Amino acid sequence: MDHSEKLLAIKKLHEINVRLEESFEPDFDVQEVIEEERKNSWKYGGKTVFGDAKPPRNLP
Repeated sequence: MDHSEKLLAIKKLHEINVRLEESFEPDFDVQEVIEEERKNSWKYGGKTVFGDAKPPRNLP
């Protein structure tokens, strides 16, 4: 693929993504997902604005 073909492919992918986002409605609780991510990110080398993510204080 040359450069112009790659750009065209990226543009088409972007257009597809925009159309999908227009009608997307999550069928899950976004806040639950965020909380789960925060709870487990330290296990996978997660980072925060304060540095390395730390394990939750209330681990079982």
